[in-house]
Amino acid sequence: MFKRKAVDTHGMRVKEAEDLFYALLNETRLKGQELEVTFITGAGLIQNRLKELAVENALNHYVPMNNRGCLIVEIE
Repeated sequence: MFKRKAVDTHGMRVKEAEDLFYALLNETRLKGQELEVTFITGAGLIQNRLKELAVENALNHYVPMNNRGCLIVEIE
């Protein structure tokens, strides 16, 4: 069962968002947990980069229809 967490990336640079992504990924995997992260990104560079990172790490991810400024990533 996925725990849920929301993270607001407004005001971050792309590198800061990448670092946050990897910190959550590493922490979740090291603990053997499952986490559904809602990244509040707005549409733009950070969302695009986080999508790339999700693909590179074989993670389910999607942009919800009701809020195109978010990206939901499932970390297992």
